[in-house]
Amino acid sequence: MMSGHDLIHPVAGVLVAATLALAPPAALACGWWGDGESDDEESVVIGADGNPVADEVSTDPAQMARLSTAYRQGDGVPRDLVLARRWAQRAADAGHAGAMNDLGQMLEVGFGGASDEAAAARWYGEAARLGVAGAQHSLAMMLLDGRGVEPDSADAEGWLRRSAQQGHASAASELSAMIWAGSVAARAADEGCFWWIVALRQGHQGAADRCLKAQPAPSDEALHAVRVQAEAWVPDKEDGIAVSWEGGS
Repeated sequence: MMSGHDLIHPVAGVLVAATLALAPPAALACGWWGDGESDDEESVVIGADGNPVADEVSTDPAQMARLSTAYRQGDGVPRDLVLARRWAQRAADAGHAGAMNDLGQMLEVGFGGASDEAAAARWYGEAARLGVAGAQHSLAMMLLDGRGVEPDSADAEGWLRRSAQQGHASAASELSAMIWAGSVAARAADEGCFWWIVALRQGHQGAADRCLKAQPAPSDEALHAVRVQAEAWVPDKEDGIAVSWEGGS
């Protein structure tokens, strides 16, 4: 007679195969605001000389943010990271959440100017509080690493959860890793499997046997329950914080 441990591997194999079959196209990681928008979105106004019409963007935060994106991508204008950062700063100062995230990334990696991790964390925090999933993930990683901010794993977990609940694949994967590493108090291993399956379905590619390596390993019944729940799970764009984990057997 096979033991519960012997049964885990075939069950998990079915779990992974079924999840992969359901996986949508790969999601962006933290991403930039404006990338992948539909053609119906209002674009930056370009004048006859090939340059943006400044009067059209000087008072509209969304247009300023689009102009930053245009300069970063070289879309209709010469690629210029200095100008991209300048317009991101103006849009962020005017309250545009997506530009706050973009400015945080530029400050973190040094696009268009010097790197400043403390300033990056501040802008990620502003965007995160406004519900930008990518900024929530980026802020969480800075909190985990102690880059630009004092390390705080509890605060990082909270931001990862908020980001994961919106369908951010990398945040879900990082959250599952925290659970399995024991960095999150009083959490079951099957919750780690749940968030990993969510990440996989959102397009995050990780090791196919991560659930098998969890300690303590979830039972066959728990793996089945997690798979069913993950297949039924849908992201919840922030309007308050939704509870996405219902627990397994």
